[in-house]
Amino acid sequence: MRVNPNPMPDLLAALNRTRQDTEDALLELSSGRRVNQPSDDPAAAAILVQNHDQITFTARYLQSLASIQGEFQTADLLSIR
Repeated sequence: MRVNPNPMPDLLAALNRTRQDTEDALLELSSGRRVNQPSDDPAAAAILVQNHDQITFTARYLQSLASIQGEFQTADLLSIR
C-alpha cells in the first residue's frame, strides 16, 4: 500500500466539502425549505414554479368568480325593485 507523502490537499478538500455540507444543512433548517435555490434540485425547482403559476391562476379565477357573483347580486337587487 502506497502512503501519500502530502495528505494536506486531500484533507483540505474533505474539510471544505464537510463545511459546505454543514452550511447547506443549516440553510435548510433555518429556512424550512429543502430547495432554497434552483441549483439545489432543478426538478423540484421546476415543480415549485409550476405550483406558483397554478396558485396565481387559481387566485385570479376565484377573484373573477367573486366579481361576477357581486355583479349578479347587484343585478338581482335591481330587478327586484
